[in-house]
Amino acid sequence: MVGRIRRFVQRGLRGYSDEDLWDLQHYLSCILADALPRIAEDHRGFPCRCPHPNPGDCNCNANWERELRENGEKFRLAAEDNFSTTDELISLSKMSCSAIVWLSRNFWHLWD
Repeated sequence: MVGRIRRFVQRGLRGYSDEDLWDLQHYLSCILADALPRIAEDHRGFPCRCPHPNPGDCNCNANWERELRENGEKFRLAAEDNFSTTDELISLSKMSCSAIVWLSRNFWHLWD
């Protein structure tokens, strides 16, 4: 019980606990797996890169929300870390890398 309280307080004070640092990849994947679809659901954040001459006529927002959900799912699968064969591990690694690349390109668009 003391450990749970300590983790709760640490996360409240600094956003992560000592235990989260044991597997930072898992902790961040869990957060992003929940946060990205929530941004889509709340219609938040949007990259200012809509190439359409009349932004009202394009489905940029729908595409953005689809990307948020797809990459949230990739982070969810990465957090589960569920694989039984080498091929599954390679597939999971590629998928995780694509989500990280997407995140690096869109990091500054994840706003409220």
